Amino acid sequence: MSTYEIKTWTANNKSHTGHSAHLSRWALLPLFAVILLAGCRNNSDTGQASDGQHITRFEQIIFEQSDIDIQSRLRQTLQKHPDIPLRIRPDDEDYMQLIYGFVADPTVREIYDTVQQLYRDLGWLEKQLFPALQRAHELCPVVNYQNAYTCVLADFDYDSRVVAQDSSLRIALDIYALPSFAKFGYFGLPLFIVNMCNSQQILSDCIIAIAKQHITTPKQPLTLLDYMICEGKALYFADRVLPSVPDSIKIRYTKEQYEWVRGNEQDIWAYFVNNQLLYETDYMRFHNFIDDAPKTNAFKNSAPRTTQYIGWQIVNQYMKRNNCDIADLLKEPDSQKILKLSGYKPNKTFRH
Repeated sequence: MSTYEIKTWTANNKSHTGHSAHLSRWALLPLFAVILLAGCRNNSDTGQASDGQHITRFEQIIFEQSDIDIQSRLRQTLQKHPDIPLRIRPDDEDYMQLIYGFVADPTVREIYDTVQQLYRDLGWLEKQLFPALQRAHELCPVVNYQNAYTCVLADFDYDSRVVAQDSSLRIALDIYALPSFAKFGYFGLPLFIVNMCNSQQILSDCIIAIAKQHITTPKQPLTLLDYMICEGKALYFADRVLPSVPDSIKIRYTKEQYEWVRGNEQDIWAYFVNNQLLYETDYMRFHNFIDDAPKTNAFKNSAPRTTQYIGWQIVNQYMKRNNCDIADLLKEPDSQKILKLSGYKPNKTFRH
């Protein structure tokens, strides 16, 4: 299956590049991230998840060792975790010099220390994450993630805070510590992003990242409806895997934003239909309905990313009306078919 890649991730990265100016005097930071993440390994192991699993703390492996020990620890890590979604090259001297410089950088060290203050113990996340990964596998056997790794990259790429690859997850914990970095100007990221970067979001971000790896991309060029349905699929998947997580967390809304979008579903849908946006392929005409932003410009005091919520409701009604399993849903590329068979009627009743 191909991976669903939403165009707005690229657009948002461009709009958030202000953070690079804050980091430019620490040239090691983006360079480290590029070298560490490039050429990630492929692993096709699909064995079922086992009990007693633990998150591998890559940031502790490199930050809590002396220079002499880092290289040997990296060799051990690579041998024990060949599927790690990070590029580890302990026998490459240039790579090791980069690691040593990264670990010794005072700003990076402060970032790491802050992360450890917040996330020294991830037992609470392990207790939630691995059962959720097992549930995801039971619901959709092609989805099989067994391992999770945390890291500190200090590149503050919000859209890559969780990466799902093959059978592993990579979680950039420094993104989830962003509210603690006011002295660095939050590395150029806007407050509406910073405020969503907390421990409550990690679990659902992981599950949604996994879902997006298994959503078949509709034919190009993508319509607004395509974006809507793809996001709706990911949120529906998170609904089934994480039934006890509040909907506002899954969609990354404040409680007020979530209540607004629930109460204005009919008006949002009418706007899309009346302005003939559903089958629009000109991204510039509808990007504001998809982008991470403080609000949607077409509505006053609104929630952002209104397409996500509408897509979620369409997919929810589609799954209620049709004999379809989650695997079939994720690989169905025809957004128009899903809309038609959903019998979608906005805001007829609230989902709960």
